[in-house]
Amino acid sequence: MKVENARRLTGRGFFLPGAGAVVELWLEAGDDRTPLELAWDAVLLQVLARLGIGRDAVALHTRASGWTTSIAVPIDQLLAVADVLEAAGLSLAATTEVPFSEALLDFEAALVAQANPALLALEAAAKACRVPFLWDDDAVSLGLGVHAQVFLPTALPAVAEVAWEQRGKVPTAMVTGTNGKTTTTRMTAAIMAAAGYVVGLSSTDAIEVAGEIVEAGDWTGPGAARRVLRDPRVTVAVLETARGGILRRGLAYERVDAAVVTNIGEDHFGDYGITSIEDMARVKAVVWDGVKPGGKRIANAGCPVSQAHLARAVPALIGGNDWVLFGRVHEGVLARHADAGGEAWSIEAGALTHWQGRLATSVVVVADIPATFGGAAVHNIDNALAAAAVAFAMGADHAAIAAGLGAFGRTPHDNPGRLEVYALDGVRIVLDFAHNAHGVHALAPVIASLRASHPGSRLFVVAGQAGDRSDHDMFELAREVYALGPDRVAVRPMIGYERGRRPGEVEAVLQAAFRDLGLPVTSFTTVADELEALALGRAWAKPGDIVLIIVHIQRDAVQAWLAGQASSRDAHTASGRVA
Repeated sequence: MKVENARRLTGRGFFLPGAGAVVELWLEAGDDRTPLELAWDAVLLQVLARLGIGRDAVALHTRASGWTTSIAVPIDQLLAVADVLEAAGLSLAATTEVPFSEALLDFEAALVAQANPALLALEAAAKACRVPFLWDDDAVSLGLGVHAQVFLPTALPAVAEVAWEQRGKVPTAMVTGTNGKTTTTRMTAAIMAAAGYVVGLSSTDAIEVAGEIVEAGDWTGPGAARRVLRDPRVTVAVLETARGGILRRGLAYERVDAAVVTNIGEDHFGDYGITSIEDMARVKAVVWDGVKPGGKRIANAGCPVSQAHLARAVPALIGGNDWVLFGRVHEGVLARHADAGGEAWSIEAGALTHWQGRLATSVVVVADIPATFGGAAVHNIDNALAAAAVAFAMGADHAAIAAGLGAFGRTPHDNPGRLEVYALDGVRIVLDFAHNAHGVHALAPVIASLRASHPGSRLFVVAGQAGDRSDHDMFELAREVYALGPDRVAVRPMIGYERGRRPGEVEAVLQAAFRDLGLPVTSFTTVADELEALALGRAWAKPGDIVLIIVHIQRDAVQAWLAGQASSRDAHTASGRVA
């Protein structure tokens, strides 16, 4: 048996409806499950006895490969309980020389040492006053954004010293899904800025406030959300909320005004004990659980997995005031929802249309949204619909939605790394983060439109993948690339993203996939990085041809390369229309 990922859950997540501690146990070849489960239950009972709680505090997530155990405990006990669960697992796996009886003594001492009654009193008072309470190792805060007050964990105020009436909220939304999270987050932020708000956002690329980068990097977990929600300038928050953060730590904040799941596809299976599409749907749905009473849960009516999950979990969806559906076509469940008095967003007569029951309001023409590339980027139509729904739920009106979406995508700075198109002496360079089969499939209509605008144009694709994807996932990525009809493919490594794979292993898997799919050996090659790929593609391409880089991550280096090309001064397709 193998023990992995003993950790603290600082908020609501997949395993528990609140804070707790969790550990994953994985079976290995030759393990007999039943005796191990019985032995685990015995040590778990010892932990519960010392905590003075019963089995109702335990959540067990089982899978063929093992199980995940979570225990709901107060926030000042999280670290001690996570440590003892790990010790229990290691003892069971016989990979430690420390007797579990000794680990239990250390656990009891840790509970005493880490007890923090002042923290628990502040948490309880905030709940009673309905004031947002955010906690981590670095800070404790009451209220959100412009209404927040932040304290050091070592300098907490007494409950009576807090001006509770001044610690208010700001409109807040969470955005999750398999693809489209970052673009939807940025679109929503653009709308809220057009509505006059000071926007704080967290995303795969950065934490930003008022359009300025606070810190670059992949910031989609609860730590990023807390940083945004504690910023004293923020009057509205849009939080990209990734699967990994939900599973690793839980939500930073509940009672948000709106939460959207953009779509649900097969990606990241195996991480944190999630091995099925059904469980992945439940992970994404955690953001809906974090919506306040009267808030909006926003779902993609065109996503089969989302709809299957909703059909099982929310039978009262149709006509419900707390659900908003979006989809390009006004039919099926979306139409039934609107006909029953519910809220929906769809495309009617080429425009984003807002349905409030059977009342339809045309908000903005799709062709006037640069990021849709005149309608060719159908995935960005979906993202625009989702963003409109989120923004309206947070207080933006139709005029702000039209203004925000109408301006978004006119420059590469609006959505860097997502469907950027440049022209160099007639050669189209396309950069996109499409990092899974679902994402590449979404690019297909754009590439088809670009090729149709120049009959006879050829396609050069640069592909790579992170090492934490399965061989099956990599084959599916290659299949979608092959479906684009490339004339040449360059496979590149993703330095720093090997994630357990040997150097060159991912490239070998992708190469084998392309061979199996029927791509001639003479039509693909390997390159060292995106820059070498760009230079190779640029040398190969003729006017009208396309060089597509997917899983685009070397952003600064590629932008510098583009800036150095003589004809790139005014080559970006700033209008967002296919040229």
